[in-house]
Amino acid sequence: MPKHPLLWITLFYPPIAILIYSIRYWLLAKAGKLTPQSVTSSIFQLQTNYVFFFCLFICIANAAIGFLAASGYLYSLARFVFATPFFFIAFGMVIGHLDSPKTREFLYGCILVSALGLIEQWYRWGNNRWVG
Repeated sequence: MPKHPLLWITLFYPPIAILIYSIRYWLLAKAGKLTPQSVTSSIFQLQTNYVFFFCLFICIANAAIGFLAASGYLYSLARFVFATPFFFIAFGMVIGHLDSPKTREFLYGCILVSALGLIEQWYRWGNNRWVG
């Protein structure tokens, strides 16, 4: 769980968490202050897993198209709707190899927030309101 109060926003918008923790990891690696993480040895199986790389590259390609072609004509791609299932498959494959109580707590928080957002969208759709 985030220690700094401003980092609680990462529970509501996970890409910010990925960015913040990637920068933090890079800075700690540069300073030589990394501590060993709880990663299972089977994570090396992902290096040769076709499904993992297919899902990962579909997400990257769809994000690149959305960022590079967001000229007002491809609004559906800007929502990343096409790559969402592939993202969750790749993410699930990686998370299965991480074993840490903090990781589990963070993921449960993300699932809770996502579930609340889904229920809100169902409610809006059921009342014929704008879903977006």
